[in-house]
Parts: sequence; C-alpha cells; structure tokens
Amino acid sequence: MPGPKAPPIDLTEKQRSILEQVVGREKTSQQMVRRANIILLADDGENNEQISIELDLNRLTVRT
Repeated sequence: MPGPKAPPIDLTEKQRSILEQVVGREKTSQQMVRRANIILLADDGENNEQISIELDLNRLTVRT
C-alpha cells in the first residue's frame, strides 16, 4: 500500500556540494552519511522505495 507522496526536494548547488562533501569525508558518522545520501537521491528525483532499495534501507527509515 503506497503512502503519501514525499514533497519534492530542490537543492541549490551549494547545498548539494556540502552534502557531497559530507558523504566523502572519512570521519563523518555513518548516520550523517546515510541521511546525506537519502537527500541527494531524493533531489535526483528518486522516490522512497527506489532510495530504500539502492541504499539497502527500510522504506520507513527513508521516509522518516
């Protein structure tokens, strides 16, 4: 049963750059990297189901 559609994310170039830096740093917590990856994929137009499959996460985790 599909849930409500997530609102679209539209990152600026600066926001995207910062999130990409967070993902690339060695000393960033895994939780922060996971969140940054979710946001970046959502900005690319992927839905929660696609993101959960790509990152091997529970759909509810992505939704939150």
